[in-house]
Amino acid sequence: MKEEEKTNVKLEDDFKPRKWLVVLLTLIAITISLILATKLITSYNTARKNHTTIIDKLFSGAGDSFNKTSFNNQFELDAGNSFGHEVIDLFDEIIISNKKNKNHIVEVTFGDTTTSDEETIREFKKNVEVWHTYDVVLDYDDNGYINKIEVRKWIHLYI
Repeated sequence: MKEEEKTNVKLEDDFKPRKWLVVLLTLIAITISLILATKLITSYNTARKNHTTIIDKLFSGAGDSFNKTSFNNQFELDAGNSFGHEVIDLFDEIIISNKKNKNHIVEVTFGDTTTSDEETIREFKKNVEVWHTYDVVLDYDDNGYINKIEVRKWIHLYI
């Protein structure tokens, strides 16, 4: 063998281990990315369901801490004008919240009735017109927690 051929063979042999290392590191990076993406997607779906942010879910640990901000955020998103289907979802959220947070019960006023009773709130849902617009008004207690939500039909005034 000529000297040039020996040099070329040596360079190709030196490159092979580096090539496998690059492939291995790439596979590890892809695996880690997939794991993180799955965690983010799961957190996002859970956050949408619970009306919390992804950041709260990722960095809150077990997520069992309860504070005024996190409690109010789930309802403050619904304040103002809402379509009937959004009001139905709000009623579901209130039922779930009242079951989870016995120390912070939310009352609902719909029509002439004010209650925190689950069955009555379910009856409210049946009386909501899905495509009608409603006004959702929040009331806070002395500690800043939402303690009452009034839902009333929004009346369109045309002049």
